[in-house]
Amino acid sequence: MLLSTAATVIASQAVISGAFSLLRQAIQLGLMPLDIFQTSTRERGQIYARAVALMRPWTQEIAMQQAWEVALGLDGEQGDAAGA
Repeated sequence: MLLSTAATVIASQAVISGAFSLLRQAIQLGLMPLDIFQTSTRERGQIYARAVALMRPWTQEIAMQQAWEVALGLDGEQGDAAGA
């Protein structure tokens, strides 16, 4: 159990770090017009991206809706009918 928890934490940090690197490179190449503000003078990775902050509640709402449908057994065809 402890090993799987440690592996999950390491994997999630790797995904966050990789996503940050890809986003930063895309912005530097001009492929993604996104304003990023450094929020700390000491830590390079402490940033604020307004577009990401605005999308976060929306993505959380979708995740909660999906979790609710799965918990009630409404995933699949029944979920489509119940959501219509």
